[in-house]
Amino acid sequence: MKITISGDPGSGKGTVANLLVKKLKWPVINAGDFKREIAFQKNMNILEFSKKYTTAELDDMIDSNTKDFCAKNENAIIDGRRAWFHVPDSFKVFLKCDPDEAAKRIY
Repeated sequence: MKITISGDPGSGKGTVANLLVKKLKWPVINAGDFKREIAFQKNMNILEFSKKYTTAELDDMIDSNTKDFCAKNENAIIDGRRAWFHVPDSFKVFLKCDPDEAAKRIY
């Protein structure tokens, strides 16, 4: 089974994913962590990395990595705003949050 967690920025996607990992002991992939990892491998900070690649290129990298991860793991938790689309057979969770609260969390 795959569980995809998507939602607004600051809505708690990472927190919910981490709670599920602790409970289920399943592997997890986080789109934001993957993006930071690739930037690090290219000796860039996240801002430089985001400026160098278009949104479409970044999305393609993340989406490809998500598909590879899912192919290798029968049970998995996928934390990413577009994951629900690329893992069509997943149990889909969407989190919403009050914009003021989200801003506080992100800040």
